[in-house]
Amino acid sequence: MAGNRDLRFDRCCSRVPAKKIGHVVLSGGRGYLEGARPQEETGFGAIREHIPIMRNAIVRARRGAPLFLGAAAVLVLLSPRARGTGAEPPEGSDDAIPLDRLLEYARAHGPDMLDAQDDIKMSKARVGSSVSRNLPRISMSNRLNFRHNNPDAYTYYIDIESGEECTDPESPTCLPIPIPVNIEESFTLPTESYSFSLNLTGYQPIFAPRQVLGAIKASRNLGMTRLRAERDEENLVMSLLIDYTTVQRSLEEEHIYRQSLEMARKMERIVATKLETGQATQLDYDQAVVDRMKAEQKLEQLIPERELDAALMAQDAGLEPGVSMQVCVLAGPPDPGDPLDLSDATSVKLLEQKVKVDKAGKTSAFAGYLPTVGAMGGLSFSGSGTNADEMKSDYMFDNWYVGGSLSWTLFDGFGRFHSSRSASVKLRQTRRDLENERAELRLNDEKYAQKLRYLAAQRDLMERSVALAERNATATMERYEAGHATYDMVDMALNKLEQQRLQLLGIIQAQWTLTAYRGIGAGQEKVVVERFLAGQDLERCTEVRAMVEAR
Repeated sequence: MAGNRDLRFDRCCSRVPAKKIGHVVLSGGRGYLEGARPQEETGFGAIREHIPIMRNAIVRARRGAPLFLGAAAVLVLLSPRARGTGAEPPEGSDDAIPLDRLLEYARAHGPDMLDAQDDIKMSKARVGSSVSRNLPRISMSNRLNFRHNNPDAYTYYIDIESGEECTDPESPTCLPIPIPVNIEESFTLPTESYSFSLNLTGYQPIFAPRQVLGAIKASRNLGMTRLRAERDEENLVMSLLIDYTTVQRSLEEEHIYRQSLEMARKMERIVATKLETGQATQLDYDQAVVDRMKAEQKLEQLIPERELDAALMAQDAGLEPGVSMQVCVLAGPPDPGDPLDLSDATSVKLLEQKVKVDKAGKTSAFAGYLPTVGAMGGLSFSGSGTNADEMKSDYMFDNWYVGGSLSWTLFDGFGRFHSSRSASVKLRQTRRDLENERAELRLNDEKYAQKLRYLAAQRDLMERSVALAERNATATMERYEAGHATYDMVDMALNKLEQQRLQLLGIIQAQWTLTAYRGIGAGQEKVVVERFLAGQDLERCTEVRAMVEAR
């Protein structure tokens, strides 16, 4: 079939941000590779001006939480193995994993969810640290001294006054006369001493408003962290659902391309028969062969693209490439565009919690003007000894004390004034952001509800157009076989049929994409997931392998 009729939803929405740009280039960029050829502004081509699916999506209400992984996800997909968390795959993963089990596993083991769980643990530790500042503090100090003194001189005397008058001068011990002997000597003896002391002190804050308010603020920050984790889970579920629609679209495209290939082969046989009888030209036959080869090429290209899309889903869910996932055609009705309850929107709950945090911060800033009162007490235990008194020691409780403390900063260079003023301005700004967020969420919800209703009408119209194109293609082929139509007329009818089938498929994908964005943006993740699960045609499911091969 001549001409490019590969009009895809991915191409019409080529202005999507971050992650989906890379996703489209890998999975739906076939038009760019084959060359940009003119598209007819009919059917879904004319609708695309009204469906900026990714731009200004309702999820923009969740500021500060990037929905997509950006170009990094594309780089990951180009590697043989996507990022993994080291966790075991879900039980029974030897079989194809259905959507509900995939979402359940991703909530517990997805890379983003593991990071969110760590953030909650750190926030809990900060709460414990803040609370501990209001509890008693007991400290102990110990000192042990050993001292070696310089030696002291000791003097001793020996007096010998012996001798006697000898009666026998010949005696060997006989001294002729008494001889007094005085001996005086001295020696040194070093002295050593030791001492030790043990001190116990305690302090209990009695009136410490800033510390108490700091613990309250940390507790509210923990609530903020939990809400951010909830928002990350919503983003993860939304990303997986969008990837799921892309993969199931690929399954539908395969069905469409197989129908086109069957018609192309039939036309090739008809033209070959007519060529033998001289009723067709060689140019018609060559064109029929080229159209059949194009149809085969489109089918061959679908499988590698589908593997990349499935690998992206596995990476987001924390699985390694190589698992099999069960993907079913979404045949049920998507979001009909009825009004939604926006009170559970995570973006609103986050700002409401931030108002509470800022209130605690403002109160804590004003608490700086108040004094801090505390009670304290202590007990000392000491002992000492020396070798001079045979290392006899005395141990006793030297002293104990109790008291109180009062700390009041009278002037700090206007620091408290500026701190309290900044906290008041921050609180006022957060309240204003909350009101703007509510208003913006309502407007976005109304806008996307209108788009969903418009898409429902366009889907009904496109289904009728496809049915008409099928009858026209069949009739044109019969007229050509009877010699009442040219090959160009047949080629145009077949191309138009394929184009309108793809446009209808694009409308269906747009409906499910907006269903995910609108519902999850309004805080109705469970409702959206239930709608996706109920919308699956379980009789039209295919096992998709999340494999990225080196190509």
